[in-house]
Amino acid sequence: MSIDAFGIAKSQSAGHANEPSWHLKGQTLHLLARLRDHIERIDTGKAYAVDDLAVVLRAFLHPGRGNDVLGRLAKSAGLESLEIELSRPPSTGPDVYLAFGSVPTSFRQTSELGGRKVSIKQWPLEPVAHIQIGKDAKTWSWANLVSEYANKWGGSHLDKQVPQHLPLLDHLGVSGYGLTTYLFRAAAVEIWHKAHFILKSSWFVKSGRKLTIEEIESFRVGTPGDISEDPRDISSRGRFEWYEWTSSHVDFLYLGDETTNGSAQLYTGMSWDMAVSFEGAKASDPIPVQRPREPGVTSLTEADFSENKTLPVRGRLLSFQQLDREYSHRATVNHSDEPA
Repeated sequence: MSIDAFGIAKSQSAGHANEPSWHLKGQTLHLLARLRDHIERIDTGKAYAVDDLAVVLRAFLHPGRGNDVLGRLAKSAGLESLEIELSRPPSTGPDVYLAFGSVPTSFRQTSELGGRKVSIKQWPLEPVAHIQIGKDAKTWSWANLVSEYANKWGGSHLDKQVPQHLPLLDHLGVSGYGLTTYLFRAAAVEIWHKAHFILKSSWFVKSGRKLTIEEIESFRVGTPGDISEDPRDISSRGRFEWYEWTSSHVDFLYLGDETTNGSAQLYTGMSWDMAVSFEGAKASDPIPVQRPREPGVTSLTEADFSENKTLPVRGRLLSFQQLDREYSHRATVNHSDEPA
């Protein structure tokens, strides 16, 4: 049946297709409530909340039994064609020490910048991070990264050992977060919006018709006591859409406000910082990096970090005001003996 004004359309009981089951809807709402709680905790300085967020992300994205909630929800609602906008995938060549990409983004990137749209089903299979220790390299898909983190580091299990590549991802600090926190928060915000869109598209009607896009965006559904507001906008921190550190250079795509600076911090047994800014932006200190754990002493590479070592840094800065600038310079690798 349908209800005039905003009400529940119980088409499942009437035998209609393309309607998620009530059990799937209810469980999705509870997972969304937990997801939103963990985002809020991260945003208020609870660095360890990323461990809990990883467990929920595994349920939404990993294709294992009992998981793949976002894909199952989309399929049950007949919305498998929904697409996710992702940044360029990470580089994975033999000279790449550390790289990430395939980050959900609201920025409509042109093909020249490597951005592309993928289906909800394809998203978990996309590569997101790559790291190399000596000659031992590892590349994670989204599904593999959230699963390995949740299982080995996120509290689902208490293993004797954590795979050596996994902790090293957080040697990179991006826009004030350790890399895993940065990536997981971006994924969580995308899931929040896509899951709400699917639920409301299939669940609610107004005067016997489906809701318009504008009506869908005007409200949120949830469980008693949850946080119904959308996650806060943290664009003032700037966004690295992708990043790569190789034996010969650092490259990236950065989006930000023209009046603020962005920063990346890398700890490789010694630490160095890279600050990016638009011409005329007011100088400011780098955002302190929020990590669930401090980096260990293992070096990513055997690179020479002598006093006069320089590393070519090239990249692209795009302002939220749609002004496009090229960024290229020589960056001195300043290091200290103290951990980052």
